[in-house]
Amino acid sequence: MGYINYYSKHAVRHYGWLPASKNFQKKYKKKKIKYFTLCDIDAIDIFMFEKEGILLRNRNKFLEDVVICESDEEKVQKIFESVRPPLINAIFQEKIQTLLNFKDDKQTQGLDLNDPKSDQVNRNIRKKLLLKDKALRLQNLFPFDIINFDAYDNIFYPDRSIFKAIEKIFEFQKDINNFLLFLNTPIDKIPPDMEVMFKNDFKSNLSSHPEIEKVSLQVLYTNDFEQIQNIMQKISIGLGKSIVAKQAKKYNWKTFHHGIYIYENDQNRKLLSAVVEVTKSRDAEDASWYIDDVINIIQTMPTDYYSYQDSINNKEIVKDLEEIIDYRNKIQREYENVS
Repeated sequence: MGYINYYSKHAVRHYGWLPASKNFQKKYKKKKIKYFTLCDIDAIDIFMFEKEGILLRNRNKFLEDVVICESDEEKVQKIFESVRPPLINAIFQEKIQTLLNFKDDKQTQGLDLNDPKSDQVNRNIRKKLLLKDKALRLQNLFPFDIINFDAYDNIFYPDRSIFKAIEKIFEFQKDINNFLLFLNTPIDKIPPDMEVMFKNDFKSNLSSHPEIEKVSLQVLYTNDFEQIQNIMQKISIGLGKSIVAKQAKKYNWKTFHHGIYIYENDQNRKLLSAVVEVTKSRDAEDASWYIDDVINIIQTMPTDYYSYQDSINNKEIVKDLEEIIDYRNKIQREYENVS
């Protein structure tokens, strides 16, 4: 099913991503937004932001500040034709985790595609050098103002590359003071080792921070993570605390969750989208932001739940999605005339 009919996903964009992005741009007085996304061929997120004036085209109708990652070769060409960034090289054809987690090995160390020696290596090494070139080009484009990490993979497996890629985002964003992160994942399966991590981190927080312990009793009626009755609340707390805030803290960032949204697709599969403002921490020893954000998550999240059927019947969402598609069609006609 394409995104055009995916109303529950658009409810998250409309009620979560868009207002947070507007507020972020206004708060930090950013005239231009540099945006990284893993959008699908319909590119609804890009055209939504462009329609609202968050993303801007130049006089030649090109989106100069949009970078896209997509692993499917056929989709890359369709996305390019739809979105029209300045160069095809602004769309990286590869899995995001492969590019963010890339490391030199003995065969690629000290070599790059511009090195005359690279013409003398075998096919496998040449392939590695092509990947290295692609990975370094993307890594050098960091930092971004807004990152839409929508990889369609379950991020709740600590040993998988997709989980490690999230940490790399916090590492590569080091040269900016603040950014907005949309972190998206299916939540139909939480592996046992992640549940143990959630449980242990929760227990550690309660013993270290009496403020969190107090709120936990008031809101959750328990200080035992396993006894939290609402599974969506449980997942929201685990993700926000043990994945986002924990990894951010490691790289001297502080977080504030503007929302954690749960939605379902037409197959009744449940997914999650966290909208997080990330700010450079000036004091590595300051834990007040962490306490505030964990309390915020416990008290208010998940922010909303959007069922597939309810979203289809949501006139505001249906109308907004139709208007974005109309806007996209208008823009595409305009740059066809420019070409």
